[in-house]
Formats: sequence, C-alpha cells, structure tokens
Amino acid sequence: MQQSMPLVSVIIPVYNAEKYIADAIQGVVGQFYSNWELIIVDDGSTDRTREVVAPFLNDDRISYNYQENSGQAHARNTAIKQASGTLLAFLDADDLWDPHKLQAQVRVIQRQNTCLVFSPIRYIDEKGEQLARSIGSGTGMYHGFSALFLLACGSIAIPNSSVLVKKEHVERVGGFSENEHQCNIEDYDLWFRLLLSEHYFFGMDEVTGSYRRHKDQITHDDSGQNLKIVDYLENLCDQYPARKMFFKFLILQRLSTYYLQHADKSRAKRICLQKYYSNGCLDTYWFDKYLIDLLKFDNFLKLRRLIIRRFRRFKTFVALINN
Repeated sequence: MQQSMPLVSVIIPVYNAEKYIADAIQGVVGQFYSNWELIIVDDGSTDRTREVVAPFLNDDRISYNYQENSGQAHARNTAIKQASGTLLAFLDADDLWDPHKLQAQVRVIQRQNTCLVFSPIRYIDEKGEQLARSIGSGTGMYHGFSALFLLACGSIAIPNSSVLVKKEHVERVGGFSENEHQCNIEDYDLWFRLLLSEHYFFGMDEVTGSYRRHKDQITHDDSGQNLKIVDYLENLCDQYPARKMFFKFLILQRLSTYYLQHADKSRAKRICLQKYYSNGCLDTYWFDKYLIDLLKFDNFLKLRRLIIRRFRRFKTFVALINN
C-alpha cells in the first residue's frame, strides 16, 4: 500500500455494549478511507456483545478478541500489540464516526507531520439524536508543557474517539497505563506522556464523530475523574519542581471543576478540602479556613488562582511557561 494511504488500525474496547456496538462498527465500515483494520477487544462482556459482533466478522478486516475483564487500558494495549497499522485510531463502543473521519485525519497527520490529530465531536443521546453541545476544543499545533497545561486546565479537550496517532510513538511511551490510579484517566495520562516526550499534537476544527451520552457510561460528572487528575498532577509537580507555580494553578482548577460538577455540593466541598490540605504541591495557610467561610469555597479557589497568576491575564500567565 502506498505511503499516501497508510494502514490505520482502529481499536474498539467493548464491555456490555450490545445496544451500541453495531452502530460503532458500521461507522468504521462506512469510512471513505478504505485502508483500515478493526480490532475489537471484548473486556469480559456478559451481555450479547459477541452475538452482535459476529455477523461483521465476515469482513476479513475485522477481528474479535475476548479477554477476562481487565479494564479498558488493558483491552486497548492488547489491540495495540496486535495492530499491523502505522497509525492507530481509538473508538469507544458507544461512539460514532462520520464517514470522512479517517480520510480527513490521515491527510492532516501527513501534511502537518505531527504525532497525533484530534477534533471536536458532537454530543448525541442514547437514541443517536444530536444534542446542543459538542466535546473537544483547540485548533492548531500544540507541543510540550504549555500544551499539557492547556489540556490539564480544560482549555483544550481531546476526545478519545477523535484521536488518530502514530503507533510508534504510543509504543515508545509505553501505551496506556494499566495502573489502577490511572483508571478512567488513562487517556489523559497517555496524552500527557506524549507531550512531555516532545511530540506535537494538531487540533482540527471540523467535527468528525459523535459522543453518546447515556446512563451506563463509566465516567460522569460525579465519578471523581477530576480528583484522580489532581493526584496525577501532584506527582508531576514532584517530578518537575521548576513548574510548581503552574501545577498549583492546575490543581486548584481541577478541584474547582470537581466541586462545580458534583451534584452534592456539601460532600464535594468536604472531599475537596481534604485534597486541598493534604496536597504536597499546594501551599496552605492557617487563615485559609477563614477566607473559605468569608468568600465561599469556589470563590476562594478563584482567588487563589488569581494570586498565583498575580492577577495577570490567562494568556500572559500561559506565555510565562516558555520564558
């Protein structure tokens, strides 16, 4: 196959997704770009996932692998080891791709000579109806710690199902972490490690697929994903002490996000305060509790972030990273 059409290995980890997996597979089969293989790894499903997938296996580009339940990270790593393509594309079993997705992204990754391409994807409901919002943001080239900072604070977002990435770089940084502390943030962890390894990311501005919102999803607003990222950033702060100011800002930002997204504000505040006072990257003071009572918790976190920025504009603060 010519270099202009490299083989793309599409990876779908699936667990009890009998309602959605057929639509996900159809989205791959319907791609304008034809040089792909699809590796489905069933992570111990107990529903009819196997039976739903079976008719698609007549296409010799599609393979199905069953494993005892070991988590999405292990399922993805299993598929990466089997992948024959030079490019990897990740698709969650309940998400969908637009027909132009691979064609557009292969062109971009070749033209921009970048490690990873991502794009926005629209929200849909359980029935596939489009919702008002979309997920994913950030257009242009991203690189190094400044890109990590923007990703960690939410200024850019990389939906897993929008990613096309060079396999050699994923393998070089060790693939997806299977550490239980990175469970549900293993995609963030991989993007962070790629950025810290000096790889370039490119964000497209066109929508390439759909992210399905439904009650059975593993991650949701109260899942504690933000708290895991707080712990992750604390560890990075230890590794990169010269960047402490920026990690402090990110940790406060993630605590604030967790608090705002959590349905039970009283419980969220209690958990955030435990994280706040125990975090080794943050500097805490005896009068903090009085300020929290005076300003209310989220306003206190905003004030602390402003103080770290020394009341500079956000863009000015981010620009300091590369100084």
